[in-house]
This record gives sequence, structure tokens and C-alpha cells, in this order.
Amino acid sequence: MDGAMGSRGACLFEPYTDAPEQSGLLVWKEEDFVAYLQRIRKAGLQAACHAIGDKANHIVLNAYEKVDAKGLRFRIEHAQILAKDDIKRFAKLEVIASMQPLHMLADMPWIEKRIGKERIPCAFAFRSLLAAGAKIAGGSDSPIVDINPLMGIYAATTHQESHIGECISRKEALKMYTLDAAYASFREHELGSITKGKLADLVILPENILTCPADALRTMPVLYTIVNGKVCYKKA
Repeated sequence: MDGAMGSRGACLFEPYTDAPEQSGLLVWKEEDFVAYLQRIRKAGLQAACHAIGDKANHIVLNAYEKVDAKGLRFRIEHAQILAKDDIKRFAKLEVIASMQPLHMLADMPWIEKRIGKERIPCAFAFRSLLAAGAKIAGGSDSPIVDINPLMGIYAATTHQESHIGECISRKEALKMYTLDAAYASFREHELGSITKGKLADLVILPENILTCPADALRTMPVLYTIVNGKVCYKKA
């Protein structure tokens, strides 16, 4: 629906703080996007739309609501800057926020220059989305940022000085990267937890990631990777 924050292409309701003549770009006209979604819905398919700016996310949520996407697990990829009133709509409309916590670490050093201090609380709203009852699928956006999910869990749970209010617990972050990620792809019946009857896709780590020091997540090695019950990697 829009571009990236770094290039000022993310579509915002208000202009960029460091470029008052710019407010981002839109790839779709809303009416054309709705018509396309109607075709997707009729075919029983799942839509996933890139939206970073608050205005872009608002337009996508409006379109998903117009086509009644409930039950189809439509996603918004990134959902990075959200209008306060739109946060609760994710749960209401059953829209999945497919988010990449590592972008927070990458963007926080400069994002205040882009959107100003007053809009920072609307960025990477992990806590607010979960509190509103929304599902968040954790991802990496690789190769843009590190594919390692442990780094994503670190980013989502580490208290950033300028963004402390939206951090979540490690248990919540782990669920984002496992059960809710599986749910987002209609695979919760076979993936996402170590449960009888599911695929044995798992890793063995040297420490408990729910209780270890936060910095340990950044360097923790994987001892074993098991896919469908078979060991496919073993640390030398």
C-alpha cells in the first residue's frame, strides 16, 4: 500500500517531521484495492498487504472491513505506525499484524527525526495490539534484517529507552514466533507447539530463553535443529 519509512515513502496522515512537504506515497487507490480484495475473498484466498505508515494501515483496514475478511486471516505486513483508534480494529476485524521486531532496533536511532517524538508511541505497538486482543505473527523481513528469531524476541522484549511502553514479555514474543505465526499461515494444526500429532519442528538451545539474561539471546547458539522429527543440524 505504501513505501518504506527510511525513504519517506511510508504514507502518513501528517507530513514527515524532517520533510514537511512530504507525507509518503500510496500504491493503490482504495476503491481499486477493495475490488481486488473482493476477487481474493471470492477465491477463498488470503491477502497480505504491506503497510507501514498510519494512513496506509488505516486504508488497508478500511478495505479489509469493506470486504468482510473475518475468518480469512488477512494480514498486514509491518503494521509499523498505527493511528491509536486503528489498533483495536485489528482484533475486531480479525486482521493479523505480521510484524518484524528487529526493525524497531534498526529504526529507533533515527525514526524520531522522521515522525517526531509525539508519534513515537504509535510505532511498533506490540503491547497495545496484544492488549486489544490482536494476533501478531513474528517475522524477520529477511534479508533486510537478521533472520534469527532469537534476535527478534530480543528486540520485542528489550526495553528501548525511547519506546519502553510497547515491549512485551518473552513468553508473548515466543508465541508470536511460534503459535501465532503458524496460525497466520493456517498451519496451527501442525506447527507452532511441541504437541502430539504435530510436526516435530524444533530447536534445542543451551539456555532457557524465557529466563536467561537478555543479552544472551543475541549470541545464543543453536545446538540442534530438528525438522519433522529428524535432526538436520548439530552444532560441531
